[in-house]
Amino acid sequence: MTQKMTWGFKAKGPIARTGIALAMLMASASLAGCSSGDTENGTLSAEQGKTDHVNGALLATIEDGTDHRVEFYDFGYGIRGCREIHLEKDASWFAGLQIDGKSLSELYQILRPQAVVPQAIRDADARAVVDLARIAAADPKLPISRVVSAPPNVSPPVELPAGEASKIASLGAEANISQISSAQVVCGPDWNHDNWAAQWFKTGFYNNNGAFRCTNGFTETPQFGTNYSSQQLRAVAGVNYMYHQFEGDGTNSGASLGKWVRGTQSQEMWNVVIPPRQVQSWALSGGNSTYSYILFGFSPCNHLGYSLVDCSSFG
Repeated sequence: MTQKMTWGFKAKGPIARTGIALAMLMASASLAGCSSGDTENGTLSAEQGKTDHVNGALLATIEDGTDHRVEFYDFGYGIRGCREIHLEKDASWFAGLQIDGKSLSELYQILRPQAVVPQAIRDADARAVVDLARIAAADPKLPISRVVSAPPNVSPPVELPAGEASKIASLGAEANISQISSAQVVCGPDWNHDNWAAQWFKTGFYNNNGAFRCTNGFTETPQFGTNYSSQQLRAVAGVNYMYHQFEGDGTNSGASLGKWVRGTQSQEMWNVVIPPRQVQSWALSGGNSTYSYILFGFSPCNHLGYSLVDCSSFG
């Protein structure tokens, strides 16, 4: 049975308006416009790199010249991720597809059926199979960095101080989203009179309606919420997860981070901006039951939407 723990609150007033430095940076930030065309072994633009920190090898990017794109990452240690970024007005390119359990190569081919899968993606899929076999055979107490190596340009896991591993979820905001800021945020009104798009997000990402659907449908209620100020989720790895985060405020950006913890070691996977009215979706695969995923979302104006879909019951 997959262990999952949830922390969250819908704080109002000054506490909810207190930002985190990264989120405050995001308040006026937006992702730089991408030129059309796909890239292999892609790199982030200088502007995007200021607010978008992914500790993974960027293998390829599929984009259409707008703010809509899909990125393929190798986090190392058997874990891979596919991130889709799009605005509220755009439909997911994976909408309606049951794609859990698919490799990065298979996900790439869904979007580019006539193209050759980039060698970097094929290599990452092959390396993950080998790494997971080595990790499964190793002593769970052995530091993972002594079992397999990280890909180039991926920071290795950090050793947690004694006693901190059991408290890592509660440390998420402090340890991974820079420093606390006391600056006040001017939150935007509900311009569209749609409860800051809460119903739109629920329609698209609750009960397996959105992208990255589970094979054979969905029978377990996802961890889901709208109009939160922050949310922390913890789930055992080794199964397929689909994590969606949305910033409903039309003026200010939110923040998202994802990390894994194994024994006394931890590695940040991403620590990124969620611009106004944008969705970011991650399809995560790899790892095993000796890992935990920590997922944290923050919205300075209490309009965080999140959905964590666990596909562990499906083949």
